[in-house]
Amino acid sequence: MPAPRGWLACGAHCEVDAGLAQITMGRAWWFRKYADEQYPEDRARYEFAEREARAKEAELWRDGTAVPPWEWREGRRKPQQQALRDIVAALI
Repeated sequence: MPAPRGWLACGAHCEVDAGLAQITMGRAWWFRKYADEQYPEDRARYEFAEREARAKEAELWRDGTAVPPWEWREGRRKPQQQALRDIVAALI
């Protein structure tokens, strides 16, 4: 049976870099803090994928309001996002 549209069909030996796929689509950041832990080839692929996603303004690069998770965890949220959180909290 064929895989559903958008799914990767592969056998037991399939290797997919889910992180790279997300970065390529503009759905994730490349966390440069850990770049030294990557193989040089992977580091180059991740850097290129993020640069291309930014240039294409894909997904999270589209409107400039997305906050990287490491900044979010440290509390450096952008004012409009904090305001949105306050509104949602008031509604709950």
